[in-house]
Amino acid sequence: MKAAIAPAPPDNGLWLYEVKFDGFRVLAIKNGKDVELWSRNQKPLNGRFPGLVEAVARLPIKSCLLDGEACSLDHQGRSSFQLLQNQAETEHPVVYYAFDLLFEGSTDLRQRPLIERKKRLESVLIQAADPIRLSTFFTENPKNILEKMKSAGAEGSIAKLMTSAYETGHRSGTWVKIKFHKGQEFVIVGYTQPKKSRQYFGALILGYYRGKRLIFAGRVGTGFNDNALKMIYSKLKPLEIPQPMVEEIQEPSGRWRPRGWKAADSHWVKPQLVAQVQFTEWTADGILRHPSFQGLREDKRALDVVRE
Repeated sequence: MKAAIAPAPPDNGLWLYEVKFDGFRVLAIKNGKDVELWSRNQKPLNGRFPGLVEAVARLPIKSCLLDGEACSLDHQGRSSFQLLQNQAETEHPVVYYAFDLLFEGSTDLRQRPLIERKKRLESVLIQAADPIRLSTFFTENPKNILEKMKSAGAEGSIAKLMTSAYETGHRSGTWVKIKFHKGQEFVIVGYTQPKKSRQYFGALILGYYRGKRLIFAGRVGTGFNDNALKMIYSKLKPLEIPQPMVEEIQEPSGRWRPRGWKAADSHWVKPQLVAQVQFTEWTADGILRHPSFQGLREDKRALDVVRE
């Protein structure tokens, strides 16, 4: 189930609020001794999070299906997608915040009210230990709670109607995403030549879908370390194509050129890779201002990327 993008819902006592974690959405399936982890685009994640596989296997229940978020935490305990992207290079812990229980044994709970699923989830995880953690939720004084989440450095909050069913695959208005900072996913449509001492590439050229059209959103050239530059370049090179698939390209001077324009220092790629990017705002021309790369989103399809 996905969350719609909207402002905070009305303060009528019918909603609960959770921290919006900055990580990988993961379904964790336990069936006897077997455990499977899956991303939201149906990629297996057992090899990525072996500690979580072991922890789910130890849960004192024969079978269950959990929904949650795998995160890397910084020294203040805040989730960071950039740390998760570079987890092999850091010692920051990876934890799994479980926030929903879809199956308990053979019982399908998806049509039960969310608040009931929450209570059942708490009982299933009563003996769970790190890296599994129960996602805390709040029901009183939403304005105060959201301010506290923001001041603590959270990326945002997810508000959920307490009576909501779990609508698999849908972006329902009964779950609402409230963002404190600007940032979202973008499709990588090309890259520029590196300059000075930088290797592999200079900046990633970004886009997003508007219906079936791929719209240019700007370039991002900060937020990369040497390992990220090398890794991303190795993924980009096999995807190269002669012409851009975005409909509009903007030169640094601000002049627009038609589809098919090819700058001398630009290389175009098939729109298959997705980047997580933070930025300060959109310009009037629809270009990202002060973007910073956070990591590749292996858990999201390029065709699902729209302007939020």
